[in-house]
Amino acid sequence: MCTAPRFHPLLLIALLALPTVWLGCGEDAPTTWYVRKGNVVMGAWGARDADRTKALLKAWVAAPVPPDTTYDAPPFDFDAMTAAFPENGVIKGWDRGGESDLGESAQLVDFLRVAPDQYVAFGDRGYVSQEFVNPRLTKEPLLRVDIHDMTTPDNAFGFYSQKRVVGGRIRALGAQSFVGARDLHGWSDRFYFYISVYEYSTDTVEAIEAFAYEVGKRLGGVTEAPLLTTALPMDDIVPFSPKWFRTTKQAQTATKQPDLFALQVDSSERGFVALLKLDEVVASDVFYIVYPSESAASEAFAALREVSIPHNAKSAELGVESARFVQPPPSPY
Repeated sequence: MCTAPRFHPLLLIALLALPTVWLGCGEDAPTTWYVRKGNVVMGAWGARDADRTKALLKAWVAAPVPPDTTYDAPPFDFDAMTAAFPENGVIKGWDRGGESDLGESAQLVDFLRVAPDQYVAFGDRGYVSQEFVNPRLTKEPLLRVDIHDMTTPDNAFGFYSQKRVVGGRIRALGAQSFVGARDLHGWSDRFYFYISVYEYSTDTVEAIEAFAYEVGKRLGGVTEAPLLTTALPMDDIVPFSPKWFRTTKQAQTATKQPDLFALQVDSSERGFVALLKLDEVVASDVFYIVYPSESAASEAFAALREVSIPHNAKSAELGVESARFVQPPPSPY
């Protein structure tokens, strides 16, 4: 039972004019859900629709855990990546603009000119980069293709999944690509590729997808996303929103929710964070993590109880270990 505290009458009148959430009551209050079944820990943060959240978690509890796929990492090979660059004229009107730039992971700082932490967290072993010119438009380079070897297909998908934008243009270029106004993020097998243009025009925008098709076809290999992001019930999950991870460092780029870090994810685990659609404009974060054993998942859930779950939390009433509690309102200071 939720009871409003005592207030001065005028203050109480003002508070009653606010949405119920600010009093921490009602079905629309932002609620956190944590659930453990066997070797899986799952949950939702800030969910404002109890019925929809419970329905999703109930479906996940009932569903079998999708199997994992492991991959052998072939030797790092610059030639395998540079062979994916189209030769002169393969994309009509476009030629290579000079020699390819290439480097191993230690050179990422100089190549990216930003902190390469996310690339390294997802196993980046090295990159190749090639500029292209269109003599009909200008003698200067107009387009660049970067290809990164992320060691395994699930690393490549995981990195890509955190680059794509929900609601953006998703295309079957390579395994999958997200097309922006001036660039494209894609993945295929163990490779993540990025295509950007230096000047926006109809010609350069059309070329982005043409290059992505050719590069993705040449890279080939694995094109299926991890089953964990496709085989579970995904009713009301925002399409293309799951962000895949295997380690805490990878998870740190998937969400800013501090409780996820208490779950201590390492390379023997796998999971994702996704968006649960609550209405046309509102969504909440949900997550699903598979541990190598029931005892490991139990320890992770115990860590959540230690750092986050209040003593008065209620059961989520899903027939398994669970907790549900209303999040406190944000501080006005």
